[in-house]
Formats: sequence, C-alpha cells, structure tokens
Amino acid sequence: MSKEEDEFAAILAAYTAELPAKIAEIKLLLSSLVSKWNKDDLQKLHRCLHNLHGAAATFGYVKLSTAAMKFNDELHHCVADLKNSTRQTEREFQLLFDELKNASHEPDIKVIFPVDKNKG
Repeated sequence: MSKEEDEFAAILAAYTAELPAKIAEIKLLLSSLVSKWNKDDLQKLHRCLHNLHGAAATFGYVKLSTAAMKFNDELHHCVADLKNSTRQTEREFQLLFDELKNASHEPDIKVIFPVDKNKG
C-alpha cells in the first residue's frame, strides 16, 4: 500500500472506532428529548445525525448514512410530537435508532483509495 492508502486506512480505522461513542451520544440525546423537550438537545441531535450522514458515506457506511438522513428527516417532521412525546413517537424514534445502530457495525462497501496514474 502507498503512504496515502495507509493514512486513509488509519483514518477509516479511527472513524470506525469512534462510531460506538457517536451512536451512544445519539441514544442519550434521543432519550433526553423523549423524556423532556429541550431545544438544545434537539439541535445537538440534528447536528450529530447530519454529521453522521455525511461522514458515514465517505467511509463506506452507506446504510448508516441513509439511516442517519432518514432519522434526521423524521426528526424534523415530528418536532411537534416530541414536545408532546407520545408512545407512538417514542416507538418510531426507537425503530429509527435501532436501524441506525444496526447499520453502524461495518461498512457496506470498501472504499478504494484512488490511484494516481501519474506516479511511476
């Protein structure tokens, strides 16, 4: 492997190692929102999901990226329900969280580092 490929592999390994903490943070924020409405936690959850959506796709976690986008979209649609937190809303968000967590276990595709054909 080239130096660039080794560096990318190290970045991918670090990202993968950080995923459980990112998922745990999302779960904590979601639990907080369901138990008590809090605009700051809503903004943090939105930011976490948005960042996860973008970064996951970069590292080959296509299902995780899609799940984060879906969760974030649903979050926007259900903000009013979160304020009144119904059992149905809680179940919906738990299902979305479970989908997110299950998709975080391994990448769906292997990201291939581009080869520079100009290098000899």
